[in-house]
Amino acid sequence: MNTIRLTITPEIREVLDTIQSKYPPLSEPEILKVALSELYIKTTQSSLQTINIEELNQKGRNIFSVWLKKQNKKISDMSEDEAYDLIQNA
Repeated sequence: MNTIRLTITPEIREVLDTIQSKYPPLSEPEILKVALSELYIKTTQSSLQTINIEELNQKGRNIFSVWLKKQNKKISDMSEDEAYDLIQNA
């Protein structure tokens, strides 16, 4: 097993103390292992979970358009308040 030596700066001490106060059963090495694991998960999975806002908006518009057709409504004939009321009462 490899060993990592870490100099505990005041900032690291503050973080360790804060986390240890929330999770008393965890030792300092366990806290560091959990933190590194979470960081690894975030950095490796973030690229897989990128959201394309424009694509999401377009899908939402398409779904709303289909739904309006089923309601026999046209968005061009409605005010914004009427559209919100229609959605709320759906």
